[in-house]
Order: sequence, then structure tokens, then C-alpha cells
Amino acid sequence: RTAAADAGIITATLPAVVAVLGVVLIGDRLSRLQTLAVGLAVGGLATVHASGAAPGASSVVGNALVAGAVLCEASFVLLGKRLAPPFRPLRLSLGANLVGLVLSLPLALMELPGFDPASVSPQMWALGLWYSLAASVICLWLWYRGLPYVETWLAGLATAAIPLAALG
Repeated sequence: RTAAADAGIITATLPAVVAVLGVVLIGDRLSRLQTLAVGLAVGGLATVHASGAAPGASSVVGNALVAGAVLCEASFVLLGKRLAPPFRPLRLSLGANLVGLVLSLPLALMELPGFDPASVSPQMWALGLWYSLAASVICLWLWYRGLPYVETWLAGLATAAIPLAALG
């Protein structure tokens, strides 16, 4: 419902959203330079909303959905920042995956009657397994392992690779 370029610019606000939520929810303090960065991110969002990065392809609904995803990701960063010190990274990774399983199970069960496992090639099963391990286990373990050692705004900045991938 929006252009990839618009979505990329909106997701680029993720570090700023994490920084602002860190100030509001957990009492972090921002330097002048960090406050300027947040202001620039808000200005970029306003520009995208007013004109769109890709003519004719964006919509208010699509942009709002992407902005909602940014808020969810920012809350994921803040929640992880709070949970990482008392819990081990592997336990947090397992917990995140179990919550994901519980939330996606009803949708999977609806699709189950029409699914034929034999129609999926062994190579696709292997790719699916690798993707599951890489994205859901290894990346989360690394994320939770490093999170206690960085400030909240810096953890948010690490997410800045998302818009670069969207535009690439």
C-alpha cells in the first residue's frame, strides 16, 4: 500500500523513535546532536507524508502501517533492552520464538487443510530451516547478547540497515 522508497524512509526513523521512546519510557537523556537527529527524522517523515518518495505509489494507509511497524520494532528494542540484563540471550530468543509460534499458530492451522508437504522440494525445506535458524535464533541470540552493552539510542541506530536494504 506504499512505495518501497517511502517505506524505506519511514523505517529510517526507527533509531529516532527508539531514542524518543527511550527518553519517554525509561528516562534516557539525549545529547543535542541526538535531538537534532530526531528532528531531522521527523522532518523526513513529514516530507514523505506530504510528497512521497515515489510519485503516485504511496498512500496514507500504507505509510501508517509502516509507521505502526516502526513503533512495534522500537518497542521490541526497548523491551529487549529491559529484559536482556536479567535473562540469558538464548532464553530470550526462545521466549520470542515461542510467542511468535503461539501468535502465528491460528493462521497456520487455517492453512493446514490445503497444504501438501510433498509439494515442497527438499531444497526449499532446507532454505526454510536455514532462514528459521538464522532469522529467529541466531540473530535474536546475537541481538540479546549485545544489547546490555550499548545505550538504547545506539541499539536503535543499529536498526538503520533496514532502510538501506529496502532501497537496495
